Amino acid sequence: MRNILACLVVLSVVIAGAHLTGIIAPTAVIEQNPRIRANVHVLIERDGKIILSESSHNLLMDIGAEYVEDGLTNSTFINVEGLPTYISLSSNTTAVAATDTQILEEITAGGLERATGTITDNANGNWSVAKEFTATATHVSVQKVGLNWKAGNTDNCLLAQNTFLSTTLGSGDKITVTWTLTVT
Repeated sequence: MRNILACLVVLSVVIAGAHLTGIIAPTAVIEQNPRIRANVHVLIERDGKIILSESSHNLLMDIGAEYVEDGLTNSTFINVEGLPTYISLSSNTTAVAATDTQILEEITAGGLERATGTITDNANGNWSVAKEFTATATHVSVQKVGLNWKAGNTDNCLLAQNTFLSTTLGSGDKITVTWTLTVT
């Protein structure tokens, strides 16, 4: 992801330089309306059998949009803030809102505490962050997932979040969360 952000910054500088030097005529307009889309897939297994498999689009937080902007316009930002690779879970029932800055009542023990996911470059502005958790305790009504750029139960680092069907997990149950993000 760091490479993707660096490439976008370099591309912006090249286009701006080409425009200023006249290589690109001032009348040339490049308009694409870029967007970041994200989908989250939650898979829950008990005794080797799938008990939940759910995919949905997420909600990009206001601070998540600011994070992306800062990453594209500030060359040292990512080195200071970190990459959005940390996945968090919660049993909180409050609806998600773009103004949220962290997942409410984040689970901090029992195998479901915030953890680093693995980044996979799927090519052409598409990447995934995935993590498999194994519950070591009973967790009632787990139903919310977040993608963060800082470790630990930290505020002001929530890129995106979403809800899924409320599920109680017992010790040994597995939950795999996969965020897939696309820049179009």
